This record gives sequence, structure tokens and C-alpha cells, in this order.
Amino acid sequence: MPTDSTGPDLDLLRTFAVFAEQGEVKLTARALGVDESVVSRRLKDLQAGPHALLAKRGNALVLTDKGRHLLPAVNRLIREHEHLVGRLRDHDPFARSVRVAAGGGLAFTPLPGAVRVFLSRHPDVQVRVIGCRGRDRIRGVARGEFDLAVVSHDDGQVRAVAGEQAELRCEPLRSQRVTAVAAADSPDGRTLAALPPGVPVPAAVLASLALLGLDEKSGVRRQLDAAFRAAGVAVPTAYALYPGGWEAARAFARHGLGTALLPEAVADGTAPELVARPVFGTYRLTDRVVWPADADPHVAAFVDCLKAAFA
Repeated sequence: MPTDSTGPDLDLLRTFAVFAEQGEVKLTARALGVDESVVSRRLKDLQAGPHALLAKRGNALVLTDKGRHLLPAVNRLIREHEHLVGRLRDHDPFARSVRVAAGGGLAFTPLPGAVRVFLSRHPDVQVRVIGCRGRDRIRGVARGEFDLAVVSHDDGQVRAVAGEQAELRCEPLRSQRVTAVAAADSPDGRTLAALPPGVPVPAAVLASLALLGLDEKSGVRRQLDAAFRAAGVAVPTAYALYPGGWEAARAFARHGLGTALLPEAVADGTAPELVARPVFGTYRLTDRVVWPADADPHVAAFVDCLKAAFA
């Protein structure tokens, strides 16, 4: 990498950021709209000098420790530059944006209310809410692609997904019971209905039902599996279907296709054709906010609005 006083230019940093995401010269060139030879030359520059951001490992090109550490800051710098260019060209009236990553169930959270309060206080800042999987939300914050994320992973899961190099804050927003929901005229529904209202479904009973909507990579699924093990119950090896998302799981349950496990906020107001019972023991779903330790004041202000909305 050039070591003169000017440091790497923006094109070089943009190439670094895109390569970190794409992992291949061809894909990086396509994303940047330049020739592959240009990308190869820039990547070579990024490997030069004592402060290199990339290094050869066998036949592969990987991020150095410094590269992993600086990647979030580089991504934020590129976004800020894009905003500045947009304002200079009168294409973007906002001073900057706050990118919030959330899951498909965000409509059942206080997140929209937090956005409304934040925008009333910071009308010159644009809020962009992006829906994606929990692991992608965490990685996106660690890489600087998002400014913050709302997740249901626990603190240990967040650290494991983000990696040791990421300096992230992770704080709980709210904790709620999980409810098992099934169609009243289905076998699962009749099993749940045999329990008095308000009585938690025992772990052994829950494990015997056709569970919906939790794939093995989700943080919620891993927490539930741990709760089964703590209760001395064999963890279910297969769930009935993976419709994806709380609302989809409830819709599948309504058609008698299994039992949906829903947060209280989603299960509230369950239709009369469904039977709902709380899940066993102390198993709870906790929403958390994840954001960089070096976040700017706008991000910190949004986190404050989020905490107040979830309180």
C-alpha cells in the first residue's frame, strides 16, 4: 500500500471493502464496474507496506488483523462520502443516514415507534430499515454495513458470529415469554388444549409436537435447544416445516400444519380457532440491540430512542 502522507485513496478503500464482501477479483470488478486488471492492481497495493490490509495465505487473499479491524470504519467512510456527493448534487437532502437491520417480525416490535421519535428529533437524518437474517444483521454491523441491529441472539451468540476482532456493544431491550400456538382442530391443538389456560407446556410435551418455523441456524432455535437439554429432554432433530418468520409460522399453524413458537407480542390477540399456551420453564425470547463501540452520536441517539420504545 502506498505509504505517503496522503494514505490510500477512496477508490483503493472502496475496492478493499467490496473485495472483503465478494471475496473474488471477478465479482469485485463486476460490483465496481471496472476491469479485473484494475482490481488486481489495487489489491496488490493493499498488500504492500507494514500497514497492509490484505495478505496472501496460500493461494487465497485474506484480510489482515488490521484489515478486519478497520473494515467497519472503511465502510462507514464510503457511506459518508456517498451522502456528501449526493448532497452536493442535490440528490440527497439528508445530512446522513442511520442503517438499522431488523428481522421479519419488526412490525410486532416497538421499532417503528422508535423510528418516529428519532425522526421527529433529527429530521435531517434518514433512517433506513433493512430486513435480513439475524446472523447477517450481526455480521453487517461488525463489517460496518449497518449502523445497528435488533436481534434475538444472546450475548455469546453475538460475539461468536461477529468475531473476536469486532468491537460491538450488545444490550438487552426487552424479554418476553414464548407461546406455543396450534389450530384447535389439529392433533397439536388438542394436545395444547388439554393443558389449563396459562399453564406452561412441559418440555417433553413441546418436544413431541410438530414444531414450525425455527431453522437450525437461528439464535432462537439454539436457545430453545439449550432449554430442552437443561430440562433433560431430547432435542427435536427435525421440525415439521420452516416457513420463515413469526407471521408465516402462525399462518401455517392456523392451517393445522404444526405448532408455531411465537413471542408474546406476536401471539397476542390469537384468533379463536387457535390454541395458545406458554412454553415451559424460564425459556424467554430477549430482543437485543447491537451497535459499534465507536458509533457516532446519531447512532447513539437512535439506540436511546430504541431503548425507550422497548422499555
